[in-house]
Amino acid sequence: LTATILATRVGGGFLFYGLENMYTNGLRFALATSGVSLSLLLMGQVLAMRMEKFLNNLSVAEVMGDIYGPIVGFITAVSGTLGVIGVLAIQFQIMSKMLATMLDLEETSATKAAAVIVIVYSAFGGVRAVTLTDVFQLLVFSALLPSLGLVIWNSLEDTGEVIRVVTEEPIFSLKAIFSWDDESLYYWILTLFYIIPGMRPPIFQRIIMAKDIKQAKEAFTYAAALNFLMKIMVAWVALLLLATNSNLVPDKLVDHLLITYAYPGLRGMLVVGIIALAMSTADSILNACSVLIVNDLLKPIFPSFEVSVLAARICAAVVGVLAFLLALSFKGNILGLILRSSNFYMPIVTVPLLMAILGFRSTPRAALLGMIAGFLVVASWKLLFSHLGIQSLIPGMLANLTCLLSAHYLLGEKERVTALEKGKKKSTTDTKTKQVST
Repeated sequence: LTATILATRVGGGFLFYGLENMYTNGLRFALATSGVSLSLLLMGQVLAMRMEKFLNNLSVAEVMGDIYGPIVGFITAVSGTLGVIGVLAIQFQIMSKMLATMLDLEETSATKAAAVIVIVYSAFGGVRAVTLTDVFQLLVFSALLPSLGLVIWNSLEDTGEVIRVVTEEPIFSLKAIFSWDDESLYYWILTLFYIIPGMRPPIFQRIIMAKDIKQAKEAFTYAAALNFLMKIMVAWVALLLLATNSNLVPDKLVDHLLITYAYPGLRGMLVVGIIALAMSTADSILNACSVLIVNDLLKPIFPSFEVSVLAARICAAVVGVLAFLLALSFKGNILGLILRSSNFYMPIVTVPLLMAILGFRSTPRAALLGMIAGFLVVASWKLLFSHLGIQSLIPGMLANLTCLLSAHYLLGEKERVTALEKGKKKSTTDTKTKQVST
C-alpha cells in the first residue's frame, strides 16, 4: 500500500520536471516540492483518521454523493476523470521518451506503444497488477537514484565545486525564497498547491483500499518519509549536475544523464525504472477512472446499466485514448500541464471533500454553489487576471470555500444528515462484490 501511494503521487514526470526546476531554481523549487511529503503526512495523520466511515465506499464520487447528493457525486466523477487525463498524458510522454531512447523508435510510434501497453495492462490486470507494478517501481527507482548520484560524484574533478555552488549561487540563497517578487510569489503558491491534500481519485482509492484506518495512517506516513528521501536524491543529482556544468539545457537533463553518466547496464536499468515509475502512475489513474465512470457516471445516467469487467475495460480504453491524443498534441511544460489538469478537480471538489472529512456538513445547495464559484473563478482567471502571473488554482479553491461557508451560514442551511451518519452503511458483501467486478 505504501508503494502504490508513493508511485501514484510521484509520477514519472517528476524526474524530468524535478531535475529541470531544481537545476534552474534551486532552493525555491526544492522547498515547494517538499510540500508533497507534508501533504502525504497530513493525509495519514489527520485525514485518514477521520475516514473510517468511508472505507466501504468504492470511489470519491460515491462518498460525495452520499454526503451532498447525487448531483454533487456526478460532478465529482466528471471532474475527477477530467482532472487526471492530463497527468495520464504526461506518463505516456515520459514512457515514449524512454522507449524511443531504448528501442530507437520515432516519438509518435513510441507514444502509441506506451498507450497500448498501459491500457492493456491496466484493463486486464486490475488493481492487483497495478499494485505489483508500483512495488517494482519503488524498489528499482530507490536503488537507481543513489547509484546515479554516486556515479556523477565520482566524475567530479573538484568536489569542492559542490560547496561553492551551494554557498555562492543566487538560487541557493535564502533571499531567493523570502524576496518579494512575482517569481517568489509563484513558488510560494506552488508550495501551497503541493501541501494541500488534493484527494484526487487515485489517492482517495488508496485510502479506501486499506483494511482499516490504522493501516491507512501507517502507509501514508511511510510514503511521506520515502517521498522526502526521493526528493532529496533528485535535488542531490541536480546539484551535482550544476556543479559539473552550469550551462546544460534544463529540459534535456535526463537525456544528458543517460548519455554521459549512465554506462551500459545502468542506462538500461534507469530507462526501465523511469518507465516503471510512469507506468505505475498511469495504470493507477486508469484503474481509478474506470471505477468513476462505471460506478458514478454510467450507473446514475442509465439505472439499468450492469456493472461489469467488460464495461470497466472499455472505459479504461476510452480514457487512455483521450490521454494519448492529449500526449500527442501537448508540447509544453510538464509542470504546467499538471497545474492545468488540477484546475478541473481541486477548485471544484477538493474543498467540500476536505471539509466533509474534517466534519463539516452542509446541504447540496451550499456545496453546488461553492463548486460553481470555484469553476467560474478558474474559467475567468486567465481572461481577467493573467497579468498577475498567478495560477488560478488557489484563488478558485478560496472562492469555493468562501461561497460554501457563506451559503451555509448566511442562507441558514441545515446540516444534511446522510446515510453514513445514520449508520446505514453499505453492505460489506455488496461492496466487495462491486470491487471484484469493477
